[in-house]
Amino acid sequence: GSGRWNNIEFEHGEMDVVFKKKETHFTNVNIVNGNEYLIGSGMLDNKNTLYINNIKTFYRNHYFVNATPFQINYKDNNFSISPFIAHLDDGVIEGELSYNKLLKGNIKFSNIDSKLLHSFIKNYRYRFTGLMFGKINFEESTGDQNYSFDISVKNGAFAKEPFEQLKASINYNNQILNINEIILKENANSQIDITGKIPFGDVSKTEKIQLQSKYQNTDIKTITQFLPDWIEMAGIVNGELNIDGTGKNMYSNFNVTVSDATFDKISLGTVHSRGDYDGYNLNFNSYSSDLKDDHFTGYGYLPIDLNIHSNMFGGFRDNDSLYIFVEGKSKNLNFITNYFDEVNEAPGEYILVLELSGIWDNIIRNGRITANKATVFTPLLDDPIKEMHGFINIENNQLIFDNLQGKMYRTGKRRSTKNDNISLSGGMDMTSFFDPYLDINAIGKDVYFRSLIYEMEGITDFNINVTGRDTILISGEVAPIDIEMFQPLTTSELGVLPSEKGSTIIHYKIDFPIKGKFTLTNDQLDAVFIGDVSINQFGDREMDFAGELIIDEGEFYYYGDVFTITHGYLTFDNRGFNPYLDITANTIIDGERIDISIVGLIDNPNLTFTSARGFSQSDILELLTWRKKFEEQDLSSTEIGTQATDIAISWFGSQLDRNIMELSGLKRIGILENVDVRGLITAGKDFSISAPLTDNVSINYAYRRSFGLIDSYHSLGVELRLNRNLSLVGNIDRSGYMHVKYRLRYAY
Repeated sequence: GSGRWNNIEFEHGEMDVVFKKKETHFTNVNIVNGNEYLIGSGMLDNKNTLYINNIKTFYRNHYFVNATPFQINYKDNNFSISPFIAHLDDGVIEGELSYNKLLKGNIKFSNIDSKLLHSFIKNYRYRFTGLMFGKINFEESTGDQNYSFDISVKNGAFAKEPFEQLKASINYNNQILNINEIILKENANSQIDITGKIPFGDVSKTEKIQLQSKYQNTDIKTITQFLPDWIEMAGIVNGELNIDGTGKNMYSNFNVTVSDATFDKISLGTVHSRGDYDGYNLNFNSYSSDLKDDHFTGYGYLPIDLNIHSNMFGGFRDNDSLYIFVEGKSKNLNFITNYFDEVNEAPGEYILVLELSGIWDNIIRNGRITANKATVFTPLLDDPIKEMHGFINIENNQLIFDNLQGKMYRTGKRRSTKNDNISLSGGMDMTSFFDPYLDINAIGKDVYFRSLIYEMEGITDFNINVTGRDTILISGEVAPIDIEMFQPLTTSELGVLPSEKGSTIIHYKIDFPIKGKFTLTNDQLDAVFIGDVSINQFGDREMDFAGELIIDEGEFYYYGDVFTITHGYLTFDNRGFNPYLDITANTIIDGERIDISIVGLIDNPNLTFTSARGFSQSDILELLTWRKKFEEQDLSSTEIGTQATDIAISWFGSQLDRNIMELSGLKRIGILENVDVRGLITAGKDFSISAPLTDNVSINYAYRRSFGLIDSYHSLGVELRLNRNLSLVGNIDRSGYMHVKYRLRYAY
């Protein structure tokens, strides 16, 4: 039945026991607990000696079976194990041991999983994995426990970093751990060599820790994983580190080169550094880094506790100051831009002088950055600010733009922007470096921009402020001079705020007083407006429009007919893009002037048609549809087909736009142009219709008529143009299978 032995529970156990005068025999021992078990046989004599004939067990995912009989003698707290050979998992372990206050004996092992040692190594930083080979000797000397071991570990990992082989030859005598050699090979080209000694106990009061280590093409994470967690570095190390001191007063010096170095989000290139630890500060006596055309030099110190016996190991002393000085030149400002979502990158020519001082929890930043020929890319603009130049001063954590100017113009058309037409002032509070408060002002004159607010581009003046921290308010005035806006006249619904915790929310609040030409273009009208409008968008909500736009000139489209707008206006109610229309337009059809009046909200306007000769609504619709009145002139099938083709083109374009948006979830799509319809005019022919969605993507639909035995069928295809000569063409056949082929265009 079930039971417990020495705090180990089991579900089932049985054995045969034979009691004799001086000994007890155990046979058919079988103890089971889940998938764990113990099977064996042996004998216990009256001298506390256990003779084990055989034992086989599976416990905590490890398998053990003896290869030869052995015996264990125990009395009080002492024991001895006779020579033994056993299989442990896929490896072999052999040896003999005795214990009488101290261990004596030896153990040899081969192909043993080092995870068996993890329960004895409490700090995860010093655990290693891999298959172990080697031996351990235990000796006694003047009442002290001494030992030595020579081991080799293959294909493992030290803490988190993998290696190919680890060799260690170490002995512990008279409270001193002597490291004859430790060789760690990460790969064929990488190696760490460590020698030295570490005193323990009373000896550590008079003997120093002395370690010498050399690094050849070593992953720096192999080293930094044993340092404080705040150090996030990557790169390949060559150099040396020497330690000489006590556990409470460590001294060290280093001379290293790190290639492909990064610190947190910053790429540093090749770094050279010399320095030391004096038991109090980590000193960088010299520092240099080179990355392409970037070059920096510097020096400094950090008040960090690296004394291994200190309770503050790895921590900064709260009341002691740090100091870092760096100067040099760079082609970017990644040490700033990598930490701010508002700027993607800013390549250019920079000269920098930076200084950090103060205590760890209140670092004071000072410095000066000279910028020249800089290009600033920001998600707020589709096109960058170019040729920026000026100064950025950092004074007591306040980053201040000093006469920072640049250009924004249409690529290839400099027009009147040979001089600077944009300037930045203000700056940011960097007291909390990773969460700064922005207070930036941007002023532009005759500036070309695209999608400062989405779906807009052109020439404008502006005066914009960017303020805030968790919520960034972009407010001010954009005065259009020659702006074109691509926005369909459709209603919009409120979206949702960003749900990601800690994400920055952008709040747009901008006025647009029109100075010159403001053109609205979509598949319903092309019109030039005057007036004022403002936008307001918070987070991921739809943009709200407010104000009034008066139509100065333009055209209105209705099922293929073009109406010239005589007058009209749009008003916005600050609830999405939901304008109220009041538009009057006219067109000439078959010598008759047709007037159209559109009044009401865009989702349900009232359309009224009138004509010069007082035609009825049905007569006007007949004219719009067929271009003639039936009673005035007969229409041939060819003419009817031509008009039907025009209607089909218009209908197909509007329906395709609408359905693609619904199916894809897109908020907007470009105007569909160049629709081609064939087969409506001549009866008995196949019907096909095709249209380009973008410059690179087009679709087509075809209906194949059949009057024979094979049924008529539909087909749908898509062409993706990869370049001027190569396209991928896909179509779905009548069985529903997709076929893809390439189309190669070439000329001799």
